Amino acid sequence: MVKIIVPHELAPSHEAVMVSNMIGYVLLLLVAILVWLTGRKSSVPEPLFFLKLLGYLVLSVFAFRINGFALPLGLVLAYLMMRRTKHNRPVKQTAVLFGGMLFLFSLFPLAEKLDHLMDPPHQMSTYLDRGINPTKQGFNMTVLDNEKKLWATLAERDTESVQLYKELADSRSIETVPVLWEPSITIELRQDHKQERFGELQFQFDREGRYFTLYNGSTTNSFESTAAFREIFVQKIMPLVRNESA
Repeated sequence: MVKIIVPHELAPSHEAVMVSNMIGYVLLLLVAILVWLTGRKSSVPEPLFFLKLLGYLVLSVFAFRINGFALPLGLVLAYLMMRRTKHNRPVKQTAVLFGGMLFLFSLFPLAEKLDHLMDPPHQMSTYLDRGINPTKQGFNMTVLDNEKKLWATLAERDTESVQLYKELADSRSIETVPVLWEPSITIELRQDHKQERFGELQFQFDREGRYFTLYNGSTTNSFESTAAFREIFVQKIMPLVRNESA
């Protein structure tokens, strides 16, 4: 019994999250320096004043999340603390105000946007490695029908399967599949990939192998295969289907 791949929404890559966090930290530090520089002339001496301003900013950005909804709990606490302070309240109020703006900025899906720039979801090269080395990178493709019945399994040990993989990697992105397109064959790809999230992919093809879709759990991307892919598809995949049907 073959284990069917269940498409799921892809989380942003580790690199995209890291860059997003770095931007947030740098922005937080720059705002803290700006508030401190603009407010120190009108402020009275206070121990660790810069660190306190930075603390107000960090606390203001903190959010408590419930079912994906961000509650500005940190902003409320920072405001209450600022109201109770006796020294340099105007400067600290400015820090809380900027903290609120940074909180709103944190709601922007920066990591997702960076991920789309770094690994464009509409490009097949994001998911497949055209220069795959079958002696170092393993993969297998399971061919299924609409009822999820297994027809064949292809692996990197077969030369034609490797060529099929490489030609699949050269597929071009299209806005959408034709109106009359109907999925007929599902190819599930399991592969060694530097990004684990691309280790399992599910493609749906028409009977000619020309147009196909890749669904990642939230978005469907459409592609058109190369002529070389379609030739191998017709010669290698379809005979297996016909033999099984017979």
